[in-house]
Amino acid sequence: MNIQIRSSTTLPLLLHLQNVKGALVYFMQAGFAMLCAGSIRTKNVMNVLLWNLLDSCGGAIGFWSIGYAFAYGGDDMGGKTFIG
Repeated sequence: MNIQIRSSTTLPLLLHLQNVKGALVYFMQAGFAMLCAGSIRTKNVMNVLLWNLLDSCGGAIGFWSIGYAFAYGGDDMGGKTFIG
């Protein structure tokens, strides 16, 4: 991430916008669940909603365990590491 911070208010603003974008992506999963629930029979709605909930939780755990390293990496004596 090659962003030069120009003022003390830029970093909090960038972090806030990143959190808002993450929330929007997370709520897209809820919209997809409603789309799937509306296109099946009534008796299967709870199964599809549970499937989408587990998919969302699995995605969050996967990002926490692996995805964060790929997205942000780490510093290794001033240089970027292999992941990131």
